[in-house]
Amino acid sequence: MDSPVELELFDGGAVPDQVGNDGMYARYFTGFDQDDRYSLKCQVEGTNETNINQGFIDAKRERSLPYRPSPTNPICCGSTATNEDSKLELTGKFSRTSIAGSFQVTGVPAEGANLYPPGTVRDLHLALVSEAVVMTFTAPGEDLDYGTASKYEVYYSKNKTELEDTEEIASTCVLVEEDDLLENTTLTTIPAGLPVEVKMNPTIFEESQQYFLRLHVEDFGNLSSWSNIATIFVAPTSSTTLASPSMSLFLLATFALYNLI
Repeated sequence: MDSPVELELFDGGAVPDQVGNDGMYARYFTGFDQDDRYSLKCQVEGTNETNINQGFIDAKRERSLPYRPSPTNPICCGSTATNEDSKLELTGKFSRTSIAGSFQVTGVPAEGANLYPPGTVRDLHLALVSEAVVMTFTAPGEDLDYGTASKYEVYYSKNKTELEDTEEIASTCVLVEEDDLLENTTLTTIPAGLPVEVKMNPTIFEESQQYFLRLHVEDFGNLSSWSNIATIFVAPTSSTTLASPSMSLFLLATFALYNLI
Protein backbone atom coordinates (compact mmCIF):
# COMPACT_ATOMS: atom_id res chain seq x y z
CA MET A 1 0.00 0.00 0.00
CA ASP A 2 2.11 2.86 -1.34
CA SER A 3 -0.26 5.78 -0.80
CA PRO A 4 -2.50 6.64 2.19
CA VAL A 5 -6.08 5.38 2.20
CA GLU A 6 -8.75 7.79 3.44
CA LEU A 7 -11.69 6.21 5.27
CA GLU A 8 -14.69 8.30 6.33
CA LEU A 9 -16.14 7.31 9.72
CA PHE A 10 -19.86 7.33 10.52
CA ASP A 11 -22.03 7.74 13.63
CA GLY A 12 -25.40 6.64 12.27
CA GLY A 13 -25.85 3.47 14.32
CA ALA A 14 -25.18 1.06 11.43
CA VAL A 15 -22.61 -1.71 11.99
CA PRO A 16 -19.91 -1.36 13.26
CA ASP A 17 -21.21 1.76 15.05
CA GLN A 18 -23.10 0.83 18.23
CA VAL A 19 -25.32 3.85 18.92
CA GLY A 20 -26.23 6.54 16.42
CA ASN A 21 -25.40 10.18 17.25
CA ASP A 22 -23.46 9.37 20.42
CA GLY A 23 -20.28 11.06 19.20
CA MET A 24 -18.41 7.78 18.65
CA TYR A 25 -17.58 7.13 14.98
CA ALA A 26 -16.64 3.77 13.45
CA ARG A 27 -15.86 1.92 10.20
CA TYR A 28 -14.35 -1.42 9.20
CA PHE A 29 -11.15 -1.51 7.15
CA THR A 30 -10.18 -4.69 5.28
CA GLY A 31 -8.11 -3.23 2.45
CA PHE A 32 -4.68 -4.50 3.57
CA ASP A 33 -2.76 -5.65 0.48
CA GLN A 34 0.23 -7.33 2.14
CA ASP A 35 1.76 -8.33 5.47
CA ASP A 36 3.36 -5.15 6.70
CA ARG A 37 3.40 -2.47 9.38
CA TYR A 38 0.71 0.19 9.02
CA SER A 39 0.21 3.55 10.73
CA LEU A 40 -3.02 5.34 11.57
CA LYS A 41 -3.91 9.02 11.74
CA CYS A 42 -7.32 10.46 12.62
CA GLN A 43 -8.41 13.86 11.35
CA VAL A 44 -11.57 15.74 12.36
CA GLU A 45 -12.95 18.60 10.29
CA GLY A 46 -15.45 21.11 11.64
CA THR A 47 -17.74 23.23 9.45
CA ASN A 48 -19.82 26.34 10.03
CA GLU A 49 -22.66 24.02 11.09
CA THR A 50 -20.64 22.11 13.72
CA ASN A 51 -21.78 22.57 17.33
CA ILE A 52 -20.28 21.89 20.75
CA ASN A 53 -22.59 20.71 23.53
CA GLN A 54 -22.10 23.22 26.34
CA GLY A 55 -24.87 21.70 28.48
CA PHE A 56 -23.38 18.22 28.79
CA ILE A 57 -21.37 18.94 31.94
CA ASP A 58 -24.49 19.89 33.90
CA ALA A 59 -26.40 16.77 32.83
CA LYS A 60 -24.54 14.46 35.22
CA ARG A 61 -27.25 11.82 35.43
CA GLU A 62 -27.04 11.37 31.65
CA ARG A 63 -23.28 11.79 31.34
CA SER A 64 -22.30 8.26 30.21
CA LEU A 65 -25.31 5.93 30.30
CA PRO A 66 -28.64 6.63 28.61
CA TYR A 67 -31.23 8.06 30.98
CA ARG A 68 -33.96 5.98 29.31
CA PRO A 69 -32.38 2.89 27.64
CA SER A 70 -34.01 1.61 24.46
CA PRO A 71 -33.13 -0.78 21.60
CA THR A 72 -31.60 2.14 19.67
CA ASN A 73 -29.91 3.66 22.74
CA PRO A 74 -28.81 0.67 24.89
CA ILE A 75 -27.15 0.84 28.28
CA CYS A 76 -24.10 -1.05 26.99
CA CYS A 77 -22.71 1.55 24.66
CA GLY A 78 -23.14 5.11 25.87
CA SER A 79 -25.88 7.56 25.00
CA THR A 80 -26.82 10.07 22.37
CA ALA A 81 -24.64 13.16 22.43
CA THR A 82 -27.45 15.68 22.74
CA ASN A 83 -30.76 15.98 24.56
CA GLU A 84 -33.74 18.25 23.96
CA ASP A 85 -32.43 20.77 26.51
CA SER A 86 -28.77 20.64 25.39
CA LYS A 87 -27.02 23.99 25.01
CA LEU A 88 -25.35 23.99 21.59
CA GLU A 89 -22.80 26.54 20.47
CA LEU A 90 -21.36 26.90 16.95
CA THR A 91 -17.65 26.14 16.70
CA GLY A 92 -16.88 27.53 13.26
CA LYS A 93 -14.44 25.79 10.95
CA PHE A 94 -11.61 23.84 12.57
CA SER A 95 -9.30 20.88 12.01
CA ARG A 96 -7.85 18.47 14.59
CA THR A 97 -5.40 15.61 14.00
CA SER A 98 -4.31 12.74 16.24
CA ILE A 99 -1.63 10.11 15.54
CA ALA A 100 -2.54 6.61 16.77
CA GLY A 101 0.85 4.97 16.14
CA SER A 102 1.48 1.86 14.06
CA PHE A 103 0.54 -1.84 14.11
CA GLN A 104 1.69 -5.03 12.43
CA VAL A 105 -0.63 -6.98 10.08
CA THR A 106 0.07 -10.62 9.17
CA GLY A 107 -1.89 -13.27 7.30
CA VAL A 108 -3.27 -10.97 4.61
CA PRO A 109 -5.33 -13.18 2.24
CA ALA A 110 -4.59 -13.57 -1.44
CA GLU A 111 -6.11 -11.05 -3.84
CA GLY A 112 -9.69 -11.96 -4.71
CA ALA A 113 -10.32 -14.04 -1.57
CA ASN A 114 -13.88 -13.71 -0.27
CA LEU A 115 -13.52 -13.61 3.52
CA TYR A 116 -15.99 -10.99 4.66
CA PRO A 117 -19.80 -11.25 4.46
CA PRO A 118 -22.09 -8.26 3.95
CA GLY A 119 -22.46 -6.11 7.05
CA THR A 120 -25.21 -7.10 9.45
CA VAL A 121 -28.30 -4.88 9.19
CA ARG A 122 -29.69 -4.18 12.65
CA ASP A 123 -31.73 -1.05 11.94
CA LEU A 124 -34.54 -2.66 9.93
CA HIS A 125 -37.68 -0.63 10.72
CA LEU A 126 -41.27 -0.42 9.50
CA ALA A 127 -43.56 2.59 9.24
CA LEU A 128 -46.99 3.36 7.81
CA VAL A 129 -46.94 6.21 5.29
CA SER A 130 -50.21 6.85 3.41
CA GLU A 131 -51.32 3.38 2.30
CA ALA A 132 -47.90 1.73 2.15
CA VAL A 133 -45.81 -0.30 4.55
CA VAL A 134 -42.42 1.41 4.41
CA MET A 135 -39.34 -0.60 5.29
CA THR A 136 -36.11 1.29 5.99
CA PHE A 137 -32.53 0.26 6.80
CA THR A 138 -28.94 1.33 6.19
CA ALA A 139 -27.41 -0.38 3.16
CA PRO A 140 -24.66 -2.87 4.05
CA GLY A 141 -21.67 -3.48 1.79
CA GLU A 142 -20.50 -6.55 -0.06
CA ASP A 143 -17.62 -6.81 2.45
CA LEU A 144 -18.98 -5.63 5.81
CA ASP A 145 -19.55 -1.87 5.28
CA TYR A 146 -17.61 -1.52 2.03
CA GLY A 147 -18.87 -1.79 -1.55
CA THR A 148 -22.29 -2.81 -2.84
CA ALA A 149 -23.99 -6.08 -1.96
CA SER A 150 -25.34 -8.40 -4.66
CA LYS A 151 -28.91 -8.96 -3.52
CA TYR A 152 -31.56 -8.01 -0.94
CA GLU A 153 -34.24 -10.53 -0.02
CA VAL A 154 -37.12 -9.87 2.39
CA TYR A 155 -38.98 -12.74 4.03
CA TYR A 156 -42.08 -12.55 6.20
CA SER A 157 -44.12 -14.99 8.26
CA LYS A 158 -46.76 -15.12 11.00
CA ASN A 159 -44.36 -17.30 13.01
CA LYS A 160 -41.18 -15.59 14.28
CA THR A 161 -39.54 -18.95 14.89
CA GLU A 162 -39.61 -19.65 11.17
CA LEU A 163 -37.58 -16.50 10.51
CA GLU A 164 -35.06 -17.46 13.18
CA ASP A 165 -34.34 -20.75 11.38
CA THR A 166 -32.26 -19.38 8.50
CA GLU A 167 -31.59 -22.87 7.13
CA GLU A 168 -35.28 -23.44 6.33
CA ILE A 169 -36.50 -19.87 5.89
CA ALA A 170 -36.75 -20.08 2.09
CA SER A 171 -39.19 -23.01 2.30
CA THR A 172 -41.24 -21.91 5.34
CA CYS A 173 -41.57 -18.13 4.84
CA VAL A 174 -42.91 -15.86 2.10
CA LEU A 175 -40.48 -13.92 -0.08
CA VAL A 176 -41.40 -10.33 -0.97
CA GLU A 177 -41.44 -10.00 -4.76
CA GLU A 178 -40.94 -6.90 -6.89
CA ASP A 179 -44.66 -7.01 -7.73
CA ASP A 180 -45.41 -6.51 -4.01
CA LEU A 181 -43.71 -3.08 -4.01
CA LEU A 182 -45.28 0.34 -4.58
CA GLU A 183 -44.41 3.64 -6.25
CA ASN A 184 -41.49 2.42 -8.32
CA THR A 185 -39.48 1.40 -5.27
CA THR A 186 -37.18 -1.56 -5.72
CA LEU A 187 -35.01 -4.05 -3.88
CA THR A 188 -32.01 -3.20 -6.07
CA THR A 189 -28.88 -2.88 -3.94
CA ILE A 190 -27.11 0.45 -3.39
CA PRO A 191 -23.65 1.36 -1.98
CA ALA A 192 -22.95 0.77 1.70
CA GLY A 193 -23.90 3.46 4.20
CA LEU A 194 -26.78 4.95 2.19
CA PRO A 195 -30.38 4.86 3.50
CA VAL A 196 -32.72 2.34 1.86
CA GLU A 197 -36.50 2.85 1.67
CA VAL A 198 -38.79 0.16 0.28
CA LYS A 199 -42.57 0.63 0.05
CA MET A 200 -44.68 -2.53 0.18
CA ASN A 201 -48.31 -3.02 -0.72
CA PRO A 202 -50.22 -3.62 2.56
CA THR A 203 -52.66 -5.97 0.82
CA ILE A 204 -50.04 -8.74 0.81
CA PHE A 205 -50.76 -9.14 4.53
CA GLU A 206 -53.96 -10.62 5.99
CA GLU A 207 -56.04 -8.58 8.41
CA SER A 208 -55.98 -9.27 12.16
CA GLN A 209 -52.60 -10.95 11.91
CA GLN A 210 -49.16 -10.27 13.32
CA TYR A 211 -46.26 -10.63 10.89
CA PHE A 212 -42.49 -10.78 11.26
CA LEU A 213 -40.09 -9.57 8.56
CA ARG A 214 -36.38 -10.21 8.07
CA LEU A 215 -33.82 -9.05 5.50
CA HIS A 216 -31.28 -11.34 3.86
CA VAL A 217 -28.24 -9.77 2.16
CA GLU A 218 -25.95 -11.66 -0.24
CA ASP A 219 -22.54 -10.78 -1.67
CA PHE A 220 -21.20 -11.79 -5.09
CA GLY A 221 -19.62 -14.92 -3.63
CA ASN A 222 -21.20 -17.39 -1.23
CA LEU A 223 -21.45 -15.26 1.92
CA SER A 224 -24.52 -13.54 3.36
CA SER A 225 -25.93 -11.95 6.51
CA TRP A 226 -29.31 -11.59 8.24
CA SER A 227 -30.92 -8.52 9.77
CA ASN A 228 -32.86 -8.00 12.96
CA ILE A 229 -36.51 -9.15 12.86
CA ALA A 230 -39.10 -6.37 12.57
CA THR A 231 -42.73 -6.84 13.63
CA ILE A 232 -46.03 -5.53 12.27
CA PHE A 233 -49.67 -6.11 13.23
CA VAL A 234 -52.41 -5.81 10.62
CA ALA A 235 -55.67 -4.75 12.29
CA PRO A 236 -59.12 -5.07 10.73
CA THR A 237 -60.71 -1.99 9.19
CA SER A 238 -63.25 -0.25 11.41
CA SER A 239 -66.68 0.05 9.78
CA THR A 240 -67.16 3.45 11.46
CA THR A 241 -63.97 5.01 10.11
CA LEU A 242 -64.55 7.59 7.36
CA ALA A 243 -62.44 7.39 4.21
CA SER A 244 -60.52 4.50 5.70
CA PRO A 245 -58.08 2.47 3.59
CA SER A 246 -58.63 -1.20 2.91
CA MET A 247 -56.85 -2.03 6.14
CA SER A 248 -55.26 -0.23 9.06
CA LEU A 249 -51.74 -1.00 10.15
CA PHE A 250 -50.30 -0.55 13.58
CA LEU A 251 -46.60 -1.00 14.20
CA LEU A 252 -45.27 -2.64 17.29
CA ALA A 253 -42.28 -0.87 18.76
CA THR A 254 -40.47 -4.03 19.72
CA PHE A 255 -38.01 -5.84 17.53
CA ALA A 256 -35.27 -8.41 18.09
CA LEU A 257 -31.60 -8.06 17.23
CA TYR A 258 -29.74 -10.96 15.73
CA ASN A 259 -26.31 -11.73 14.26
CA LEU A 260 -24.57 -8.71 15.82
CA ILE A 261 -21.02 -8.52 14.63
